[in-house]
Parts: sequence; structure tokens; C-alpha cells
Amino acid sequence: METQDKNNNLEQSNNLHVLMEVQEALETEKNLEQNQRKKQQEEQDKEVGRISMLPKILRIVGAIVLLSSALTFMAQGWETMSHMIRYFTFLGFTGLLAVLGFFCGLKVKEDKGARTFLGVAAAIIPAHFCQLGGLIYSKFGPAINPDLYPSYFYWVAASGFDALVTTGIALLALTPITFIAFSALARREALRLTGAYIALNALLLIPTRDPSISGLIASLAILGVAYLDTTCFKQHTAMKTKEGRISRLILLVPGALLFLRIAFLYGIDGIFVGAALATSSLALFVFSKKYCSLETAKVLQSCSILPTILSWLVIAFELKWLIDLPDAVMLPLVTIPLAAIFIAKSLSCLGGRTQYQRLAALALVGGAFLELVMFPGLNASIFSIAVGILAIAYGYTAESKFVLLGGLFTFGHGLIDTVNLALTVITISPWIALAIIGGLTVLGSSYLEVHTRRIVKQIGLFRKKMSTWS
Repeated sequence: METQDKNNNLEQSNNLHVLMEVQEALETEKNLEQNQRKKQQEEQDKEVGRISMLPKILRIVGAIVLLSSALTFMAQGWETMSHMIRYFTFLGFTGLLAVLGFFCGLKVKEDKGARTFLGVAAAIIPAHFCQLGGLIYSKFGPAINPDLYPSYFYWVAASGFDALVTTGIALLALTPITFIAFSALARREALRLTGAYIALNALLLIPTRDPSISGLIASLAILGVAYLDTTCFKQHTAMKTKEGRISRLILLVPGALLFLRIAFLYGIDGIFVGAALATSSLALFVFSKKYCSLETAKVLQSCSILPTILSWLVIAFELKWLIDLPDAVMLPLVTIPLAAIFIAKSLSCLGGRTQYQRLAALALVGGAFLELVMFPGLNASIFSIAVGILAIAYGYTAESKFVLLGGLFTFGHGLIDTVNLALTVITISPWIALAIIGGLTVLGSSYLEVHTRRIVKQIGLFRKKMSTWS
């Protein structure tokens, strides 16, 4: 009996061992299958990831080809066509891009391709306004010599009426295309973007090619974009996406084309150069905060200092030659606006305000000092005193030692020079000036005698507070 029980137990143990081996084999096979499926899935995902980049690359390449096509389209000779038919053909090309965008979005159900077509259509709209501006200028501007222009930049309307009618038709077609394009890129701000874009492009229709006027118009256009970018668009999340940034950058194109049209076709003057430098300074200071990292933006803002100084120097001397200003006016004309610009920059810069405050103080104090040295007289002395008071007030408010001390120096210099003029130049009897100075000295000593402790305490508090200033 015991032998039979042992045999049964042994048989059960063998069966259990066999079952465990079978289970282990099944588990091993299952793990191998899972690992194989996982490996296949990883390879498939890798392949999908690689292929998924292809549509993006193709969209970029396609957009470049479309823009190149538009440029080639405009540069064609078209000798057998009138300029009016030539323009309407280009308008049809732009309309076709919008239709393809519609087709891609509504039929293919692929919004990225639709945005590409509509974005290209929006990007070439300034080219339309350049052509329309050429048609208007040919009839409402001064007579032009066609030999001065490349054939693809030469546009002539049959009559003034034809130019205006063509412009009206173009606006009726381009405005909805613009709105649809911006709706695809930044839906919530589409209406505001469309209004701003059409208004900015309309500046290209103004029938003037005077470098000074065109340069100022272009600067105002860029300034308007900077205002919209920092006030209206910065509050909306949609404008911070890639499509929103593209929409905001497109707004800069009309102003840039105004500069390029004058620079390459009509020549430049001092006002134009100054406006271009001021615009580049504005772009470096304002747009670097929107599109660059913090450290890069700080560097670019510092780089805006040089074009700021150069731009106002060029404009100031151009104004002197145009209006025939006296030499004594030039230093205040240069230094006061420069100081105001640097103070404005110090209020919105990303880094420390110190460098802009010091530049403002140097401009004011240096200008006042040089004015007294180069053009001595009562006007220079009063200017120096006024600058000193302003610098003292701003230096105390902004807690800047450099500005405050510069203001004290300028104020003292101007005051001493004024007293010197009163004693040596002005014909009023010197004893009156001496009596005033002596009386003020006695009154000052009496006040000091009574309020010594209070004055010492206030000086101590001021020195303690000043030690924390920059």
C-alpha cells in the first residue's frame, strides 16, 4: 500500500513538473511574440514618424515654389499684353490660390495644406498693391521715364479712370481673400488683421515717390505695426502660435516694400536714411521682445542704440539744411529728442534701465555743456539751468546717481554762468546783483542756524537712500 501511494505521489509530481514546463514554454513563447510585436510596432512608428515629416517638407517646398512662381509671373515680359490685362492675369493667379485653399480644406479635409495656399495668397497681396500703385502713379504722378525701370516694374494705365476702376475691382477681390487667409491663420483676430493689412498696403497706392515723404510713410507704417503688436495682439493666445506669428510678421511687408521701392528705383536722401535707421532701431527694440529669447532680445535691444543715435543725427542735420536753422539751435535739437527717446526706452527695456538713463543724461548734460562752451550767452545759460533741473528731477525719481549728479553739475554750471553774465555783461549795475547775492547768503545762514539738526538728519536720510540707487 505504501509503495502504491509513493508511486501515485511520484506520478503526480512528474505530471505537475510537466505542466510547469509546458506553462513556462507557453509563457516564453508568449513573451517572444510580445517582444516581436513590440519591435515591429516600434519599427512601424519609426517609419511613420519619418514619413510624417514628408508632408511638412512638401508643404514648405510647395510654398517656396508658389512664391517663386508669383515672382516669375510678375517678371515675365508680357510684351504682347497691355498692363491692365497683365495685372488681371496676376489677380486671377491669386484667386486660384485661394480656391485651391478652399478645395484643400473643404474637399480634401486637410487644413494644413489649406493654410499653406491661403498664407501664400496673403503674402503676395502687397505685390498687387505695388502694381496698382504703379498704375495710379503713371496717371496721377509726375511724368516718368520708362528707361529708368526694369520692364517688370514698369506699369502704365490707359487712363486715370482705368487705374481707379482697376484698383476698386482689386480691392473688392483682395479684401475677402485676405479675410479668408487670416481666418485660416488666426480666426479670432481675422477681422482686425484684415483691416490693418489692407490699410497698410493702401499706403503703397499713394502717388508719390519723394524719398523723404515715402521714408516717413514707411516709418509710420512700421510704427503702426509695432503699436498693434504691443497693444492689441499681445493679449490673445491665438496670436502667439506659429500661424499667429506669421500673421503678425506679414503686416511688416508693406512698410518694408515702401523702403525697398524708393531705395532701388528712385534714390534716397537724408530724411529717408534717417527714417530707415529709426525704423531698424524700432524693429530691433520692439520685435525682439516678441520673437526672440530673453537673452537674445536684450542683446538686440542694446544693438538698437547705435541706429537710434545715427537716425536722429541724420534727420536733425537734414532739417538744418532744409530750414536753414542757426548753429546755436543744433545741440538742443539733437540732444533733447535723443534724451527723450532713451528715457522712453528705459521704461520698456528688458534688461536694466541704467544704460538708457545714463545715455539720456549724457545727451542732456553733454549738450548743455557744449552749448555753453561753443555758444556762450544768456540763452545757453538758461538752457543749461533748465536741463539741470529736469535731470535732477528725473534722477531723483528714477533713483539714478549718475543722472542726479549730472543734473547738479549742469544746473550749477548754468547758474554760475548766469551770475557771471549778470556781473560782467548785462548793463544793470553790479551792486544790485551783489546785494541780491549777499542778502540770499545771509538768509541762508540764518535758516541753516535754526534748522541745523533737521538739515543734517535729512542729508543723512538722503545719503542712506542714495546708497541703494543704481
